[in-house]
Amino acid sequence: MAGNPFWAWSLRLYKRPGVAHACLALQDRAGIDVNLLLFCLWCGSRRIPLSRPAMREALRLSRRWSLSVVQPLRAVRRSLKVPALSSKALRNLRRHVAAVELKAERVQHDCLYRLARNVARIEADALAAGTRNVASYFRLAGIRLGRNDRSALATVVQAA
Repeated sequence: MAGNPFWAWSLRLYKRPGVAHACLALQDRAGIDVNLLLFCLWCGSRRIPLSRPAMREALRLSRRWSLSVVQPLRAVRRSLKVPALSSKALRNLRRHVAAVELKAERVQHDCLYRLARNVARIEADALAAGTRNVASYFRLAGIRLGRNDRSALATVVQAA
C-alpha cells in the first residue's frame, strides 16, 4: 500500500537511539509482536484508542501473518547468521531473506493500517491512548513483562 503513514512512522521510530535494540529484546524475551506494539503506539500518536474488538482483530491479523510468514522468514535469516560469516553466497542469501522479511512486515503494517482507518479518533491525549492500546494488546495476548522488559518498553514508548 503506497503512502502508508504507519509504515513511515515505524521506520522513523525504529531508527531512534535504543529503539531497535529495545524492540528486539521485547520480541525475543517477551514474545511481543513488534509490529503490533508499534501499531498500538502509532494509533496512540494519532489519538486513536483501539476498542477491544479492534484490538482483537489486530491481534488476529497479526498472529496469522506473523506465524505463517514473518516468523519463518526470521528463523531462516537467523539460522544463516553464522554460516554467512564464511560464505559470500550465504551472505547474499541472508540479505535477500532479510529483504523479504522486511517486505512481509510491510504487508502486516498495511493490514493494520487499513484496520485503523475504520476507527474513530476520540481520545484527547495521545500518550494515554497509546498506553491504553499497549495495555489492551498485552492483556489480550497474555503478555507479562519482567523488569528488563519494562525498561525496554519504556525506551520505545518514550521515543514514540
